[in-house]
Amino acid sequence: MPRDEEVLDLDAPTPTRAFAVERRGWTTGRIWLAIGAFALAVIVLAAVILRPQARFEPEVVGLQSEPTTVWTSELGVPWLSPIGDDRIAVFTPEGNSRVVEAATGRELWAVEQDRSATPSEELLSWLSDLPGTRYVASMYGTDRAVLFDRDSGEERHRFTVPGVKDGDFAFLWSGTGGSLLVATIVGSGTFSPRTLITRLDPNDPNERLWTVELPLGRFVNHNTPVLEEYGLMFLPSEFGDNTYRHVIWADSGEVVDWMLSGGELALLGLVGVIASPSGVRAVDVRSGAELWRGEPVHGSGLVVDGDALYMLPAENLGHLVRVDPTDGTEIWRAERVFSASTLTTVGRHVYIADGGELIVLDRATGREVARTPLGSDTVQAWAGDGVLVTAAHPSALMDELVLQGWGPDGAPLWSLSKDGEYWPVVAGKHLMLLQESTLSVLR
Repeated sequence: MPRDEEVLDLDAPTPTRAFAVERRGWTTGRIWLAIGAFALAVIVLAAVILRPQARFEPEVVGLQSEPTTVWTSELGVPWLSPIGDDRIAVFTPEGNSRVVEAATGRELWAVEQDRSATPSEELLSWLSDLPGTRYVASMYGTDRAVLFDRDSGEERHRFTVPGVKDGDFAFLWSGTGGSLLVATIVGSGTFSPRTLITRLDPNDPNERLWTVELPLGRFVNHNTPVLEEYGLMFLPSEFGDNTYRHVIWADSGEVVDWMLSGGELALLGLVGVIASPSGVRAVDVRSGAELWRGEPVHGSGLVVDGDALYMLPAENLGHLVRVDPTDGTEIWRAERVFSASTLTTVGRHVYIADGGELIVLDRATGREVARTPLGSDTVQAWAGDGVLVTAAHPSALMDELVLQGWGPDGAPLWSLSKDGEYWPVVAGKHLMLLQESTLSVLR
């Protein structure tokens, strides 16, 4: 293990073999609104899914018919943070942070604003969750941190984040196995910032266990917890859910050999599928043994939804391929699907809101069930209890929000339009709308 001061520089149809080409064994007023919405999009879209599994529970609840407002709250800034699966933290007009039940708005506990904090420090003093640990965190300035008990709100630790200098920007981070981490952007105002990851002792955050520097130009999604499995840490990608940019050993921070060349990794059980410009390769994440190889994919090109792996082939733009992750065989292929950024499974169907259309595919066969014009590009989509819910801004001015519910066959169930700069957020399985200083929770 490196010393504290050391930094490691880590530079249904019959299956076919059409996609995999080689097998190697078995298997960011408006400024505040924009800042808050950008952060929320990253936090909420990526924070709830840690390990690929079949989706049995809805991402949003109570939206089988046109939603109604169940409670509202006035906020100090248009911002909230999910706390666990059923609570949210909000920043009040008085300058305090409150943790409330997502379903009812009932306050569970609150933290008063540190009156010694400067305005710039207040910007960073909002509560944020540290999933996998027993803490909720608050940071003041760039390097002062406080950890609160998740259930009671009692202060547990107050410390200075190690290694943060003027010009740096640091975030507390966590792992699903209880690890406490810090992501530090060194030289955040420069054209070539560096990213450092530091592991702290969760029982004594003043104790630094190790620090690792990521390769230049590589970043991580520090709003999604690090997945801890098999003695490894999978550092979430900034590009999508359930994908990772770095895999390191938990005890030392050293990169695993089979990720030294980089790429985007999708994890499905013990199989890690890595997409790079040269092509796709799959490995057993415990041993690093290569399982199979495949053709290059478009962009990051890998989409994980539940227990299914989808790819966008670079040589066949507009195609979506479902692949067996264990051996790379093609399960089915759908055409005229140019993006999978909103791919969502509800029951037996796969929904994709792409290029102003809603495409519905049979999950088992890839057969196209429906293709419906949406009128505008969808910005977000969520799986409900038998319903798909989409959100779109028809105008580039973002002065209108349209929410729609869709049935299994792509038939419209309901539509709700809101005039104004509304931003949709899902937390605690509830759809919420942010508009300037008001939070509205729908059901």
